[in-house]
Amino acid sequence: MKNLQILGSSRISGQFAYKIKDIILTEEPEIVAVELDLQRLESLFSNQRNKYSLKSIKQIGIFGFIFGLIGSKMQSVLGRQVGFQPGIDMKTAVLAAKKVKSKIMLIDQPIEITLNKLSQIKTRDKLKLIFYILFSPFSRKNQKLAKKIDLRKVPEEKIIEEITAEFKKKVPAFYKILIEERNKIIAKNIISIQKKYPDSRIIAVIGAGHKKEVEQLIKNSK
Repeated sequence: MKNLQILGSSRISGQFAYKIKDIILTEEPEIVAVELDLQRLESLFSNQRNKYSLKSIKQIGIFGFIFGLIGSKMQSVLGRQVGFQPGIDMKTAVLAAKKVKSKIMLIDQPIEITLNKLSQIKTRDKLKLIFYILFSPFSRKNQKLAKKIDLRKVPEEKIIEEITAEFKKKVPAFYKILIEERNKIIAKNIISIQKKYPDSRIIAVIGAGHKKEVEQLIKNSK
């Protein structure tokens, strides 16, 4: 992990966005890597959430199209609750990187690929997700977890582990595509950056739910 600092963030945590800004401005790393692809980066700076036209169904499939719309809407609703635009963490990281003239690297899989993979999931697994979304908020376990979460902050690691473990157990097909496969891609991209710029200081900003496994994948590659 030489010369590498990984920050696990929340898409709507304004408090942590300020921390990201302070770290980058203080450390002045040569490289800032963010969990974005080109489409999501452009969307952040056009002040629009990812919007998919009907034409995009050919690329991402009908389920991927619906999933993308619902995900975008949910983030917007949560963002309004805390008063910050979804993606404030990544946007802040990019702006801070530009200010200190750091190279900006995009390390996530293109969103179209992720959504297309979701469209190809078997129907029974899609139904599992629908039931999970509809009924999981009413489970006693998830209600207890919800009380521990402050949307303005990045959840504690223990809470993140409980949430991801539950998600993996209930909808493993979605966990594999949304978390497991992307962890490997993010880690691989960070490793590639390290190899290409071995003497450069790198700050990587990724979702808190990815942080632990990405760090482990990078350590295991050494």
